[in-house]
Amino acid sequence: MIDTMLQPGESVTEDTTLDDDVVTEILLRLPSASVLRSRVVCKAWHRITTDPSFLAAHADRRPAELLVGSRGEPCFLDTIPLSLQLDDLTRRRSQLHCPKHCEIGALLGCCDGLLLFQKSRESLFRSDFFVCNPVTKQGARLDLKPPSCPDVARLCGFYRHGPSGEHRLLVLANELKPGLPAHYVYSLAAAVTASSQLPRRLGPVADGVVVDEVAYFINHYAHHRGKIHWTIHPLARSAEKILAFDTVSEDFRLISCPPWPRDHYRNEDLCLLELDGTLAVTAPEFDGDTTELWVLEDYDDDQSWLHRFRIVLPPRFSPHWWTGTGAPNVVFVGSYLNNFKALYNLTEKRIIKQIEFVNGTPVYCYLFKDSLVPHAFLNPY
Repeated sequence: MIDTMLQPGESVTEDTTLDDDVVTEILLRLPSASVLRSRVVCKAWHRITTDPSFLAAHADRRPAELLVGSRGEPCFLDTIPLSLQLDDLTRRRSQLHCPKHCEIGALLGCCDGLLLFQKSRESLFRSDFFVCNPVTKQGARLDLKPPSCPDVARLCGFYRHGPSGEHRLLVLANELKPGLPAHYVYSLAAAVTASSQLPRRLGPVADGVVVDEVAYFINHYAHHRGKIHWTIHPLARSAEKILAFDTVSEDFRLISCPPWPRDHYRNEDLCLLELDGTLAVTAPEFDGDTTELWVLEDYDDDQSWLHRFRIVLPPRFSPHWWTGTGAPNVVFVGSYLNNFKALYNLTEKRIIKQIEFVNGTPVYCYLFKDSLVPHAFLNPY
């Protein structure tokens, strides 16, 4: 790339110098692995590529990829670029370098290039957790101190608090006293360093809401406008609405579902996703082969739901989750039961590409953007 900046007949010599701003613009366009290699070229490039402002800008520019992982042990993780032509999506996969010494069982989420794993399906405080950045090859185990007298606890969300830049975990736990479930906020840095800092309690949820085994799936949520949204959260299920959590103000809000016939759909089958900058929800019809997709046109008005698409999938295929890809009107759809995963074009009403995985292993997926931003609480591996 540097050679293209020279005049015809010129070559790079000891007297050739490039302005730092020009070098920065070039390096910002390189993939993360190339940026890491460029640090050994010279002191100037090392200074540029380790500057916090460069790292933040580079992370913002990274394209979204589809992160897929197995649900069995050992867990494998692949990324599929979404910036390629859709027909080429399965041709260029890369496997992430997670620590070999970490016994990981399931990927719970990703945020700003960080991956969060849980070793077992047990309750939150009876399982090991690990967080890592597979690009910088840094990671650490988490020590989640339980709140007072927890009965059952589940992870609700993994997110970054915008004003502080702190990465946090949102946990819902049944309390033996006073007998109501409550949300707790953990600092990821405090959990890694095993500090004495206890989680902050946000208060009880609601009378009659219980965290049960089904609530394991609380960590299936959609990020939109700095908020986390659930349909499977116990509070959402009991109210038959969508629950939203503002990660800055730490307020909760119930959003009415679209005005569909209630006897045609089950609340536990709804799936949230961000589609073309709007919050969307899918609802598979009872005993049918169609799925309806609605979008919330005005986020502040939960009466502004608009029916956008009717999706017809292959016979006997019951989707369990949908994920936006960032490509206009293209979604990734999957099923745990029959191991079906495909890219579906909503406007063309057809499957663009069915994606196969090793040995037909059941998988889950997230949108992932790699990052070179370092974290003091992580260790090299």
